[in-house]
Amino acid sequence: MKNNSDEFQKSLRRAAAEVKRKADALTAIKRASFAELFPRQFMEAQTDFSDFNQLIEASGLKVETQDDFNGMDPEAWDKAVATHTRFANWTEMKNAAGAEFMKRKWDQA
Repeated sequence: MKNNSDEFQKSLRRAAAEVKRKADALTAIKRASFAELFPRQFMEAQTDFSDFNQLIEASGLKVETQDDFNGMDPEAWDKAVATHTRFANWTEMKNAAGAEFMKRKWDQA
């Protein structure tokens, strides 16, 4: 019986070490690009488009730089997201993209 208990304890320690290693790898991520957050597979599954730029173009909003994106009308962007994606608004879309990004990174760690 002791042997089974020892093996179980070793297994738990290995699993805990693996979780810590993966968590450390995720913690090291400071920033992600739009391309990383919204890859083709995400865009095709969740939107009417295959890339993020197509969604921006369809919105009709003038976005040529990161500053343009940061300064655009949030209500107009939410409307474009609701019209062309499976999400009700931008917050839902970016949260879903972030969760999928973290899952991909977890699986790769």
